[in-house]
Amino acid sequence: MSTYVATSRSLKDDAVADKFFISLIDERPEMARNERNMMNNMLELGCSGISWKRIKNTHTSRISKYKGYVSQKERTMLAGKASGRVSASSTQLLASVVNFASWEKLQKHSLVNGNLPRERTVVPDSRSHILSYTMALHPPLCNRIFKMWSTWDMQVDSDGLRTCYFAWCPFEDMEVGMYSGETFSQLGSFISRSNLNVNNLTDESGSVGNSYKSLKNDVEAKAASLSESAKNIINGNEVSARSSGLYVFRELAPNVTFVTLINLIDLKGHLPALLMDLKLTETLKSLDNMRKRHSRDTEKVDSEVREHMKKVFARDRQDDQILSETDDMWERCYEMRKFQAQPKSDRQRVSSYSPVRLLSSIGNRKEYEPWRAMDSPCALTKMERRKNLTLSNGNNLVTECRASCICDCSAEDAMAYLWDACSDTRLKGGRESSLKAHLDKSLALYVDQHDRVFEPAGGAGGGRNDVVAVLKKLPWPLKKIEFVFSRTWRKIGDGYGIAVESVDNRVNADYGTVMKHKVRGFMQALILIEPTQSGTASLESCNLKLFQVLNVGRRHNYIRLVDSNKHIFESFVKQNAIKVRKTFEKDKIIDQLGRDQIKCVIADDQTGCTEEEEDFLDNIHDQLDITGSMAFDTLPTPDMHVNARILLRGTYAIIRATTVLEATIEDASAYEFAPSSRGKLKYFIEQHGKDRNIVYINPHSYIQMKRFEIPLYKQREFVQRYVLKKSEDEAGSKNIEIGIDSVQHNLFPETNQYIRSIGTSLFIFEKLPPLFGIPQTKMSYVAKMTWGGLVPGRFVRVKAQEGLAWILSMRKTFDKKKTLDALERKQFIEKLHLNSWGHATSSSTAAYTDEEKKDIEVGQEFFRIFQNNPTKKRVASSSASVINEIAFRKNDASGWGLSETKIRAKKEDILAFLWNVDANCCKHVADIERLVLERHNAHHQIAYLCRAAAVKGYSPRYSVSRMVWAEVADGSLVVVHHPCGHSKEEEQQNDDGRKRVDFSSICKVKETLDPSICKLTYIYHSVGDKQLSMMTHMKQMMELVYDVKSYFLQLRVASDLEDDDGRMLGEALSHASDSTVDSCFRSYRALQEMDDRFPWFKPMIVAVLNNSLHMAPAIDSKLVFLSEDDGHVIGSGLALPIAINLTNDAAVEEWLARYPALKEFGRGGDGEKWFIPMIEVIAARLLSSAAWGMTTRVLIGGGVSLLDFASDLYMIKLYREDPDNFVFSYLMIGMVGLCCLLQLGIVTAQNWKAPLHIKIREMLYVICFVKPAVDAYRVATGNVQSRHSMASPVLEMMAVRCVELFAESLPSACLATYVVINGESSFAALASILISALSAGYTCASISYDLDTNPDQRLKAPTFYGFLHDDAYKRSICFVCMVMLSALLLIAKSLTTGLLMSVSLKAFLLENAVEFSLFFLYKVYNMDVVHPFRTEGIFMTVLFSLCIPIGTKVISDYTGLVFFRHPNFLGGFWSINMVLTFIGMIFATILYSEGSVGGVAGGGVDADTDTAADFENTRVLRITTVITSCLSLWILTFLIFLKSINESHIKSFFNHETSKSYVQSFFNSPSDSTKIVVLSYNARVWKEIRPDVKSWIAVNWTQWNYERPLWFTSSFKDFDGDLVPESSDKFNIMKRKFEMQRSSMKITVQRIGRMTVDHGRRGGEGKIFPKGEERGEERGEIKGGGGEL
Repeated sequence: MSTYVATSRSLKDDAVADKFFISLIDERPEMARNERNMMNNMLELGCSGISWKRIKNTHTSRISKYKGYVSQKERTMLAGKASGRVSASSTQLLASVVNFASWEKLQKHSLVNGNLPRERTVVPDSRSHILSYTMALHPPLCNRIFKMWSTWDMQVDSDGLRTCYFAWCPFEDMEVGMYSGETFSQLGSFISRSNLNVNNLTDESGSVGNSYKSLKNDVEAKAASLSESAKNIINGNEVSARSSGLYVFRELAPNVTFVTLINLIDLKGHLPALLMDLKLTETLKSLDNMRKRHSRDTEKVDSEVREHMKKVFARDRQDDQILSETDDMWERCYEMRKFQAQPKSDRQRVSSYSPVRLLSSIGNRKEYEPWRAMDSPCALTKMERRKNLTLSNGNNLVTECRASCICDCSAEDAMAYLWDACSDTRLKGGRESSLKAHLDKSLALYVDQHDRVFEPAGGAGGGRNDVVAVLKKLPWPLKKIEFVFSRTWRKIGDGYGIAVESVDNRVNADYGTVMKHKVRGFMQALILIEPTQSGTASLESCNLKLFQVLNVGRRHNYIRLVDSNKHIFESFVKQNAIKVRKTFEKDKIIDQLGRDQIKCVIADDQTGCTEEEEDFLDNIHDQLDITGSMAFDTLPTPDMHVNARILLRGTYAIIRATTVLEATIEDASAYEFAPSSRGKLKYFIEQHGKDRNIVYINPHSYIQMKRFEIPLYKQREFVQRYVLKKSEDEAGSKNIEIGIDSVQHNLFPETNQYIRSIGTSLFIFEKLPPLFGIPQTKMSYVAKMTWGGLVPGRFVRVKAQEGLAWILSMRKTFDKKKTLDALERKQFIEKLHLNSWGHATSSSTAAYTDEEKKDIEVGQEFFRIFQNNPTKKRVASSSASVINEIAFRKNDASGWGLSETKIRAKKEDILAFLWNVDANCCKHVADIERLVLERHNAHHQIAYLCRAAAVKGYSPRYSVSRMVWAEVADGSLVVVHHPCGHSKEEEQQNDDGRKRVDFSSICKVKETLDPSICKLTYIYHSVGDKQLSMMTHMKQMMELVYDVKSYFLQLRVASDLEDDDGRMLGEALSHASDSTVDSCFRSYRALQEMDDRFPWFKPMIVAVLNNSLHMAPAIDSKLVFLSEDDGHVIGSGLALPIAINLTNDAAVEEWLARYPALKEFGRGGDGEKWFIPMIEVIAARLLSSAAWGMTTRVLIGGGVSLLDFASDLYMIKLYREDPDNFVFSYLMIGMVGLCCLLQLGIVTAQNWKAPLHIKIREMLYVICFVKPAVDAYRVATGNVQSRHSMASPVLEMMAVRCVELFAESLPSACLATYVVINGESSFAALASILISALSAGYTCASISYDLDTNPDQRLKAPTFYGFLHDDAYKRSICFVCMVMLSALLLIAKSLTTGLLMSVSLKAFLLENAVEFSLFFLYKVYNMDVVHPFRTEGIFMTVLFSLCIPIGTKVISDYTGLVFFRHPNFLGGFWSINMVLTFIGMIFATILYSEGSVGGVAGGGVDADTDTAADFENTRVLRITTVITSCLSLWILTFLIFLKSINESHIKSFFNHETSKSYVQSFFNSPSDSTKIVVLSYNARVWKEIRPDVKSWIAVNWTQWNYERPLWFTSSFKDFDGDLVPESSDKFNIMKRKFEMQRSSMKITVQRIGRMTVDHGRRGGEGKIFPKGEERGEERGEIKGGGGEL
């Protein structure tokens, strides 16, 4: 027989290998004696007394890592230990460890150690394997070779859980053979000849190999054919190292394993300790990789562990070893249950269970404060505290606390959750900045007891005792508070108890780092878990009670500012009781069961009222006078479907409200009548409820006492009786009444502590006919509330509004408006198809009347009127995909508005949305009321709309309009609105001062080439209102287009979304807060789908929106392995790229590069292509709103410029005060003036076609020296190039910065250096040089950084752009290096210039003439004279070809600007220029030293010759030292810079590509969007390929006109006319449209001025038409064409 031996080549092969090994476990051979001995030795080694110490900065990891030292054979070996939970079975993990040379491990091995071997050989008929690998060390250190013998074992406990072991030791430590007939020496020779990666996999046919028996012969046969080079790799001169260790895989649940890894390594030789620690850490990372590979949902994993722990707790094994110390602790803590009810006589006994051994007692003054209630963050949780005055003194504040909570789970569930203190679920905390949130972000870890190294802590392994450390993090300046406490648990009857007590200061937690500013707190606590009856047989519940004594002391700074004990107790309750409650919460199920019971009572006719109850209900009717006609005021509600009115009379108020619920009458009444529902309890607490009690009378009546603790007022108390009555009239209509009235009851007597308030309410539920099969119930609510005491009317009104919150929650619970809207649209669309789109083909649809045709025609004319309006302008919209324009004149009484977008929906769906104006989906946030007053026919109706005023202080605006829709000739659908009157208009008038606004509008829905995409255009015209109110109302109405687009986006699935949809999702999310993110996810189907499919998606979005600036770790996991925690880490990783990048798209690109899984998610083959545009929109908002985002960029951009300018002004002042340097002040003024003049020239050229006021504004920015800050603001906020601008904001900013360098920073630095060389060096002059150098360095680095990180540039020219790494850390290094390179070069070059000027002006000119001559000769030689920038005319071409090369050459000489290596500037001459600059520095230094010593350069010293010579020698030496130091630092910095950038871009620093070849290379791209870049350059540069460009345009012209890509309009607006295909009449069309607009401009203005509105007060009489036309005159048939008449 033969065995198939192969090497894994993919992850799939690894999975097959693991599966094969697992299949052999049950048929495993017996362990040999030596295998058993080696396994036992490793187990003993793990339990030996090694002094373990946590590895630095691993305390926050889910994997605990330690290091220690072991002495063996007179040698110290480094030991490492790691332990943690992994979400996989023990056999899976054992198989992955046994597969030592898997494909995945080989890949990681090659990344770390290069192409060095890593092998595994299976020993036949045994459990042993031979492992070997080579560890690479940096030269001159030798590589280390490890040869190891390994074996494995498995045990199964009584619960069926497995524990697997995998041990290994050095190969040379084995003394006998591992299988019969083989000795150690024979086996060693056998292994030395094998150099194969041996893994038992499936053969080509898919069948499993034949086991181990014939493996030896196969290995020997293949080993004989090995090459000598392969043998030398193993048997070379590398150092043989030793490694031994052990894996223990102990299952906590069938698919959850606690893993312990112990590894001892001896690398031999004398190696640095830092290197040893590094290699040890790398070996321990295997557990991190294991956890990452098998990551699953943390909540699911923790629940699986708890299921096993429940079995352990239920057994309550008595054979566990219980120490006497824990018994004593249990007894002390168990006495704390007397907190629950303690008589006054027993107060002195408190000292017996107080932590007297930890806290010092003082005299007995007043022993206790009374119990004080605390605000509970959860409905079913009560919290109280009191101060223990006996044990409190100046340094201690002892507080006793107690809490109780009802949990919807069994006692075992709660016990398992609490005992597992460091589970992933429990360590999740808040991320806000408040004190309570900081306490929630506590760090919890088990204090390791290394004598139980292989046992998991926290009770997962069945233990009763453990030690836990909790570190509570407080905001600065408060210190951290540490609690280190011991825990033990006991079973008490059917329940459980946990005792907690702080340990001595001698027990410390090892965090792996020095935790500064922490204080040890002391605590005693008792947690009791008692099973209770939930009221439902199918559900379990328990009562959790927490008793706690706390002392955090007052020894640490500023702790007196806060009640620390109170907040810490709240955090403990949150981390324990409330988390248990929320984890097992079943509120909805319990409430539904309670309502079902009430429904059974109603169905069984158990609601028959007694005579006394009938009188009770009649009395309620009389009190409320529901048939009366009092003057009620409108009470505004956030839901327009709830109509509410209020009548205020002193201290009482009468409220009326009506609404319709999408529920049966039984469901609605049961929702209100349920006395103990969790929803009512939450509502009660939200209304400041303190206590309540219920007394049941019969199934349909009960009495309830409620107490409210209202801030600033005395507490109020209600005692009310509830009675439910079911009735049915003669017609069979069902009604249910619920009467509520205040009563007296002996169980609730009146007290002076509370003011007895009176409340009378009546709910009437009437059954309505179902709508589309959905039940309908009308609910009427009348209430009279008397709060008693002296309360203002405003308080009564506010409380009345709060009382409506319960009705609103009831509507939300039963809300099915979306379903009704969809069914109504479906019905409308079916009628459309049935009636052939509104034409008179059926008797059910009347033909269009002349009046309706008139309305349609007038509405279509709006398109032409608006198009020819000269005052129209673009305004901001709610979304970038929606175009909004308005047209109005100052002091004009009419206004026009246009809104337009494309919607991915069918036109009939959009028409149905627009037509059903009273549907819930059409509701706007400002709507007060919207309804249809009358429906004339299927295409004509009268609508009423009332909206709140957008301007504060204005009355609400309402309108009555006639709506008509039709299909016009071009196939599009139009819906027109015209003002009219109606008889029901007066009925809608209210007391809120509504004012009528008349408007006309038209909505046009037209299909595009893709039938699933429609273009929606909305034109709005309003007259007769104040201009401010009219404009704000107009903008509100124009949001209709955004609402339609948003609604249909909410209905679409993720796979159908496009880039624009992603941007719109980003806009919706960017305005969401932490509390509204959930609502956003529920509203959009695509987001909900992502949340269901990817558990990390929602935490990532929340973390992105939080935008907390910190260094997030990199995560290289694949998409399928991401967890919720990974999502949070990835989301918080976006803040840093936003902070260090100039644009949002560059920040997102860096973020995507840091987390490869996001690229797979957004750009993979099956990726969500809308994801990246969505994140870019969110990043843009964060960039502009974050305090460290746009503000920092503006301050730095303007601050650097202003600082440089301020230093120049100060130097001008000093020069003017010095007679010798007086002339230099004029030079400095000239430099500043030249800088302003050149910047004014740039601004003028940039805005040459802009209006005059824009030119003046831009010039003022330059004159006020704030132009750099303005440019930084524009780029940071994402401003695009306007139609008046010649270049983009980024290029304009770069040009302004370069001018500032050329005309101000560089000359001023050279002048200051010249003055220092030839005069006395003052501090001001040196500071000015340094400021100029740093300013120039920062400017140059910013230019290179911003342009290189631009995603568009990287996409177009990837060979040049992209030298910066995607890693933020390396980018920061590169940025600092670029600042240093420019600053150092400027200092050295300015010194060189000063030296040459000191020698003679001729020397300076000669040196520059030589360099410029070489530069232009280089340009001529490469035929690269014409600059590629696009210009008009030969003069501008020559000017640009001279000025730009000279300017860039000067800036590059003094700063070495990295970006100027671009082929369009210096190109390959950049590296030559650096060499020439260094040669010039050496030449200038030599020339100056010779001239100064020989008396050529005057030093200005009046002394004898020897003194002058010494002075000059000293000066030359100092200058030479400075220049040499700068050059040396420059070279060193440049080497670091080259090491930090992408290696593939190093050649771009020495590439001699010309601008002509660079420009023409764009045309070689396969993408049209990249090819089109050629047309943006000077035509003389690409004239060789002009015929190819022309043919390319001719071939694709028709397709571009059809597809209309984004670059088509902007890039083709000014190109040469001969490139346009001859068949194109584009220019003729544009010319004709321009002439038409010009000729009709005057007529259009007159028509707008003469438009009048006639709105009759009779239904259907309102019309719009110009003066001079008779009313009722025929205007022709319905036409299409968007208003083209």
